[in-house]
Amino acid sequence: MSSNEGLKTSDPLTPRCEKHDILKKRKFAYGKACGWVCKQCHAEYCRGRYISKQSKQKQYENFLRWKNKNLERRREISREWERNNPENSDRRRKRKLNAKGSHTIEQRILKYIFWGEKCAYCKKELNFKKIHWDHVIPLVRGGTNFISNMRPACGFCNASKGSKPLFEWKQLSSNIWV
Repeated sequence: MSSNEGLKTSDPLTPRCEKHDILKKRKFAYGKACGWVCKQCHAEYCRGRYISKQSKQKQYENFLRWKNKNLERRREISREWERNNPENSDRRRKRKLNAKGSHTIEQRILKYIFWGEKCAYCKKELNFKKIHWDHVIPLVRGGTNFISNMRPACGFCNASKGSKPLFEWKQLSSNIWV
């Protein structure tokens, strides 16, 4: 008779695994007994964690496929969030960067009219709802959020300028008008 068989009948305090109908063994962590574990259940748990890492990769790949197929739906979700959270859509980034200054929507409208309802850089006609507001001195380089540091820009100019200061971008870009 093995020692394991003896435990089955003689030790009523040793818990049994309900799934595998075998005795559990003491689980130790940091040199102290911290519970009971079935060796087979523990192995399945570890395999499950490994599989879940692979499934995370598959989930991510599925998300990328969905993202590429549903560009318009994603834009719609984003627009809806911005409509429902107007105070957070633009201020969050500025607050995160501790940018000084603020401005009102009226100041933006006046600035848009001042620039002739066109991109301040390439002079492309702009729709007020689709304007990208460019910080002449980028926030990440110490610029402010005052209206004097902002210009209406088309998406292409604003994206190509990125976090570069105006003079640096002007040297790299041939389509700039200032």
